[in-house]
Amino acid sequence: MGEPAGVAAETHPRSILERIDYWIGVRPGSVALRTLSDTGITYAELAQGVAQVEDALRGAGLRPGNTVAIGIPRSHLLCLTVLAALSCRLPIVPISPQTSDELLENLGRMLNVRAAVFAGSGADPFDIRIASPSAAERGATASEPAPLAGRFPGQHVDEAIAFIYHTSGSTGQPKGVAVSHESLDARVHELQSRFPMVPGDAVPLKCQFTFDVFLWELLGPLVAGATVDVVPPGRESDPRYLASVLEQEDIRAVHFVPTMLDQYLLSVPSARYPGLRWLCTSGEAMRRQTLRRLDSHFPASVEYHNLYGQTETSEVLGWSGRTCEELFVPLGRPMGAYDVVVVDEEGNAAPVGATGELWILADTGISPGYVGTSMRTSPAHQSPESGEFASRRLYRSGDFGVRDAAGVIHFRGRRDDQRKCNGIRVDLNSVDEALLQSEGVRDALTDVITLPSGSQQLVSWVLGDVDVTDVGRAIAGRLPEHLRPSRIVLVDEWPRTSSGKRDRASLVSSVIVGAGPTDDEALEWWCMAGADPAAPNGMTLREAGGTSLGALALCRVLAERSGRTVPPHECLDATLPRLREWITGGHASEQCPAQ
Repeated sequence: MGEPAGVAAETHPRSILERIDYWIGVRPGSVALRTLSDTGITYAELAQGVAQVEDALRGAGLRPGNTVAIGIPRSHLLCLTVLAALSCRLPIVPISPQTSDELLENLGRMLNVRAAVFAGSGADPFDIRIASPSAAERGATASEPAPLAGRFPGQHVDEAIAFIYHTSGSTGQPKGVAVSHESLDARVHELQSRFPMVPGDAVPLKCQFTFDVFLWELLGPLVAGATVDVVPPGRESDPRYLASVLEQEDIRAVHFVPTMLDQYLLSVPSARYPGLRWLCTSGEAMRRQTLRRLDSHFPASVEYHNLYGQTETSEVLGWSGRTCEELFVPLGRPMGAYDVVVVDEEGNAAPVGATGELWILADTGISPGYVGTSMRTSPAHQSPESGEFASRRLYRSGDFGVRDAAGVIHFRGRRDDQRKCNGIRVDLNSVDEALLQSEGVRDALTDVITLPSGSQQLVSWVLGDVDVTDVGRAIAGRLPEHLRPSRIVLVDEWPRTSSGKRDRASLVSSVIVGAGPTDDEALEWWCMAGADPAAPNGMTLREAGGTSLGALALCRVLAERSGRTVPPHECLDATLPRLREWITGGHASEQCPAQ
């Protein structure tokens, strides 16, 4: 069923919540949220659930402008809580459900977080638990839900803060990227224009809440009267489960980080994907070999879109196609209200064919700055004092690119101290600074390594008289989960290059090799998945630093070498002795269930 007449023309600049409210009024019985294994909840039930969470938030004394951290696992409740916080005008800080009390307290100070919201423990599926950043918890109860119609009255598009995302800071403490309601509305509107969904369509919600693509996966379908298919936590890295989701008749669009897309393509056979129309990637550079696998795997009816942007902006460049001859897929041409320029070292527009830094320019849609700072004190937001870009509102991306004669921008790498680890930007210097604040650490070096499995890890090396377990505990209260090293390695001295500099490549190589040559096949596979070869026998792959992508590669190796099919979550929870049992004939799951 198509969109009712007149709605498309009125969609913008009406706010996101007003557009969702429209569908609550005209299609209350349509499914708004579901998972693969249930019938989901309707738009009417969505409104009731949002009202219940709103009442809980207000009952806890929260008022417009109060910042809240939300640490609920990906679920219907998380979706309802996000909508309720937006409706209550509460800036949202996405956090992990496992966030420590110490980090919560730090967030309270750094980002002015007034309360943290977690899933309740009662039988009510809409129950939430509210705690202060000082860990003094208060229960929250709900009152009668408000009427369905007018669920989000009087919501306006403006520059008030909607979300605050962690990103690395130069002091070792995370800084908060402020995303306004205006920017959020423009982002959802632009992506809805590029991927025009209608009632009856569905999109899987599978990104982590701390990754800003989550916003489009949740809000994009709802503003169109479509359905959000919520992928349960942990299943986003299970290719078989994802395949069963994508093969549904009504799934129209899906997003992947390129590394995860590559693992998906290597793990599942090609299928019809009867309803899929758009597949998009973002978060890190898309490589040519992954595009070739995509082209072989998906039918020609599926359009591929490579999207480029930052949390501080939105998707600012887009490219669509199925073939590419360069190492990296093109970033594309500007989207929406953005202009993207290639700038030389003097701060002037570089000529066609010349490499320079990518600057994003726009009158709106650029973060107003970082929480606790201003645009003037943030170098990334500073416009030059003179020249063609003087006094322009801009963001310096730290990425390098080149513009071709057709106006398409191509990726040429990042600044040395800025890396992407599984789609999340990390300032390596900020992690080092946090490590150096730990007692006994004399020096530190951090890098992103790519394991033989194709997964990535953030690894730190430290010098000093320390126990790396104690160092790990110390930084847990200083850095959000996605900025903490998966592994901390103690070294006696730095390897050096011929010029006397620290030999970063040698350190990275030693970790990638893992245990080195060995007759222990299980240990080699263990290292391939990113786990520490020196981990105690009772430690699981997950606890030893193994990654979800590494576990996927291990599942494929087990299937190819020993004929065993083991679900990814079982690999992550396996110990090294358990892995040896699987290799030598011990018990394993007979099949990997799709749901």
